[in-house]
Amino acid sequence: MSNTNWLFSENKVGRWEGINDGDAQHFVKNPIGSLAREIIQNSLDARLDQNPVMVFFDLFSINTSEFPNVDQLKDKLVKASQTPKNISDNRTRKSLDEALAFLNKPSMSILKISESNTTGMAGPADDDSTPFYAYTKGSGLTGKTDGLGSFGIGKKAPVVNSALRTTFVSTVYRHPKYGEDSLAQGMSFWVTHKEGDTKFDGLGYWGVREAFPVTEKSDLPKWLLRESLGTNIYIVEPILTKDWQELLVCAVITNFFAAIHDGNLEVRAGSYTVSKETIKGLFQNKNLRESLQILDDDQYLEAFNFSENFFEAYSNDHAIVEQTQMPPPLGNFEIKLLVADGLPKQVGFLRNGMFIASNELPSLRKFQNTKDFVAVVHCTNKEGNSVLREMEPPEHNHFLGNQYDRDNGPRLLKNLGKKIRDHLLKHIQPDLADVSSVDFLADLFGYEGNNSSNTAGPTDLNPDGKVVQKLKAVAVPKIRNKPGQTIDMGGDGGESNGGETDVKKPGGGIKEKGGKPGERDGSETPGGDGTNQQGIEKQVFDPRVVRLPDGSLQTYFSIEHTGEVLIKFFISGAETDEYVNVLTNTVGSRFNGGIKLKANGLNDRISLKVRLENVDKEAILINAYEI
Repeated sequence: MSNTNWLFSENKVGRWEGINDGDAQHFVKNPIGSLAREIIQNSLDARLDQNPVMVFFDLFSINTSEFPNVDQLKDKLVKASQTPKNISDNRTRKSLDEALAFLNKPSMSILKISESNTTGMAGPADDDSTPFYAYTKGSGLTGKTDGLGSFGIGKKAPVVNSALRTTFVSTVYRHPKYGEDSLAQGMSFWVTHKEGDTKFDGLGYWGVREAFPVTEKSDLPKWLLRESLGTNIYIVEPILTKDWQELLVCAVITNFFAAIHDGNLEVRAGSYTVSKETIKGLFQNKNLRESLQILDDDQYLEAFNFSENFFEAYSNDHAIVEQTQMPPPLGNFEIKLLVADGLPKQVGFLRNGMFIASNELPSLRKFQNTKDFVAVVHCTNKEGNSVLREMEPPEHNHFLGNQYDRDNGPRLLKNLGKKIRDHLLKHIQPDLADVSSVDFLADLFGYEGNNSSNTAGPTDLNPDGKVVQKLKAVAVPKIRNKPGQTIDMGGDGGESNGGETDVKKPGGGIKEKGGKPGERDGSETPGGDGTNQQGIEKQVFDPRVVRLPDGSLQTYFSIEHTGEVLIKFFISGAETDEYVNVLTNTVGSRFNGGIKLKANGLNDRISLKVRLENVDKEAILINAYEI
């Protein structure tokens, strides 16, 4: 290895790289799970033929003397640890001390991740359009025209799992002119440091000739050799818990159950083999579940359980299969649906065999008074998958329409959600025999009109979304909303932020779950009048909603307030309430999607006829906010 060296480039522009890496932060919360997800999606992107991609995770040790040019790397880390700016930062100083301790040990641990039935990480290394260049030298590059990954930061997932912040890649690919060719490169992600008055970058490369990758096998230690098509990733001094294999397998089947079931992927880690034949049993494996139960965050066990249900829908021969055609560029989507008691009413989205998210679109978050079900949705055409890929954040766990196209992206997702919901409702509406009788409600709810005769009035919206004929007008017990919430009065509307706990209603800025009432999330939208006002929610008493034959709604309510108020309407949900726009109204003036009118206290019974956007038979909430 006399031709190789570690190179940290001289920093002539004065830029300083610290220990905190924004790209790496995407993988810190779940390091081993992120590693499995990033590595496997890269392997699936490079699939060679119709046989399954095989991915292997193996832990072994080497003598420290076998580590390439170990003294050079050690010398650089010593220099970094002696740089005053690094000494003053506790995290930097601690990380450097730990790394030097590892380099001074007689042996080192290596986690090797290898694959088979892939094309390898294609070069050549000096072509900045190739996957190998993107992985080793690119920043924010993918080197892919299509695939599961998209942001080019997945290479940081192995780094997060390395106590030495050092990884190696060794690949064999088919060069278009010379046939099979090999490339190997080392990368060590550290901090800017000084030697005298000269600054050096924090990122160092192991290779030849000014950080060029190694191409001669004679320059490689035996443990870095790759003999056949495919890629090996090596993590130096991996940070592993005692149940790392269980956590890794959990992440694999949570994220790639579809690819595994379709026979496109097999994974081996220690004594575990993940394949089409074993995956069903692995979802029931006691050791796997226990490894998730001891984690601080319950979301991983919840995701595991959801994926088990999604897998059942995806693999069950008796699942209901629907096709829905969306306009270009999305194209065709396939929906697989299971309906059975106890299922979680979740809709999961897949892309190219990888699970992305569940109940991701607003139209698919609430299913009140339906049968229990679980559904899996995936796009079946290449162009549509490419669009969805562009909508995903670096973690590939949401769809962000604005990221694809600020004008059309949100509309595409909204229309997709509604189309999927329509298909689902054909199969999950309760049977007539399952709908309880509403005759006993006749003495409680009557038609509120100009008289109290027994003449049947328009149909009323009951909480089950069913139409009930009104029998007579009677007094109704007082019902009131919870006071104290606030809502932004100045926005023009917006879309869900895609987060797991926060819901923003149009108008921007309100947090209803995961925050205190009225707490803002920093995403307020200036209103049409150039203001960002807030109104305290006022109590609404005795709200009544009556459906009229023309599809509009006649509403009646009283408000414990005197003065101007903003009336807003919501579709009631089990977990969140979905805001709906007012299209027409008979009283007041439309403002910010609602109605601005004058309230005169509890003795003033307000009668308001409205037509709402995209409301069918759902239960309706009426909220009032002081202006």
